[in-house]
Amino acid sequence: MELTPRAQSMKHSVRDILVRVEATVSTDILFDPSQSTRKFRIILSDFVMSTLIPRVLELIDIKSTGISFSFLPQIETPHLAIEKGDADLLVAPEPLLSTEHPNEHLFNERYVCITCAQSRHHGQEMNLARYCGARHVKMVPSTGAATFEQKWVEKLGIERDIALTSYTFSSLPHLIMGSDRIATVHEQLAETYKESLPIDIHPLPFDIPMLEERIQWHAYRDQDPGIQWLVEMMRRAAKELL
Repeated sequence: MELTPRAQSMKHSVRDILVRVEATVSTDILFDPSQSTRKFRIILSDFVMSTLIPRVLELIDIKSTGISFSFLPQIETPHLAIEKGDADLLVAPEPLLSTEHPNEHLFNERYVCITCAQSRHHGQEMNLARYCGARHVKMVPSTGAATFEQKWVEKLGIERDIALTSYTFSSLPHLIMGSDRIATVHEQLAETYKESLPIDIHPLPFDIPMLEERIQWHAYRDQDPGIQWLVEMMRRAAKELL
């Protein structure tokens, strides 16, 4: 069966009504994290999952034992999940957000280069010649889209010899172990994995802008005390990344 042209034209309006009704019914007039058993759905990258979320959970665990979470992977157009009511929050760079719903700055992140501490790069300056002459490990999203750093590396005309690709940021530190391979990753991710893996962290031998992560929720949830409480927890956790 296929929708008629009339039904197709009504999809957006009907979905908007359903999301509004769901927001009205499910929103608590008062929200007490110590008593709530609410489940929050958050779309985010595995980079944010590895760095920010542990801090968020530490803050929440102090106040609540009943709240639960469903962490959802980034998709090509994640803001549509917010509009459909399939997710409560989205944490992503601004190009992935909707212009029709509230959002705010969460934190900025710079990129660094990491190598195995037993590699030939140990103790050496990571200049552009060394960077370009090495084999690289690169994250490629399952959607096939270019990442923030990939866009800038290509914009600068820097060519990398890609030894292998992975679909997660958090796998990159593991994939350089025991080799001379290089990975370009978020600084907070590098610092997190340096505690458990023998890696060296190098400044990039070229300049790219800092990545800005923002947080977004549906406009109908703007007065939802549960959403606003969770956004505040995210804000506090983000300050610890600075």
